[in-house]
Amino acid sequence: HSFPTRRSSDLAWLTTLPSHRINEFAQFTAPVTIPDGSVLKLHFVHERASKPNARTILLLHGWPGSYLEFLDVIRILKATGDYNIVAPSHPGYAFSDPPPADKEFGKADVADYMQALMEGLGYKTYAVQVRSEYIVITCLADRFSRRLAIGERPSRGFSPSSSTR
Repeated sequence: HSFPTRRSSDLAWLTTLPSHRINEFAQFTAPVTIPDGSVLKLHFVHERASKPNARTILLLHGWPGSYLEFLDVIRILKATGDYNIVAPSHPGYAFSDPPPADKEFGKADVADYMQALMEGLGYKTYAVQVRSEYIVITCLADRFSRRLAIGERPSRGFSPSSSTR
């Protein structure tokens, strides 16, 4: 499925999804500020682990896409109690603000917002999983490698090492 961005005034596509699946997880919107001072309101699912010493995983959807792609994955990970889970909607998608129209906005900017979101939620390190290949993962790795829990770097995303918590 591909879903329209927030720029679309037609949100009728939401009615095609069972609301109990969408509302099964804690969802938030929050203003996120990146180092250059720019602010966007981002939508995200945030499920905290029930077990101590949990790993944190950032689930990133592709373009086009939606956090909804991860509902089944979130359900499985949440059931283990072993993971803090963050699944944001990229700028311009679902309930996140659109990117600014008055300046260039690219994948490196998305990486900055994702890092700022994770910092704002209190996560110093985290693993990243992407739904499809794209360059945001490379931007995160290049800019914030000390914060990412990287065990191996397969072409479809990062997976955490067994020693990183």
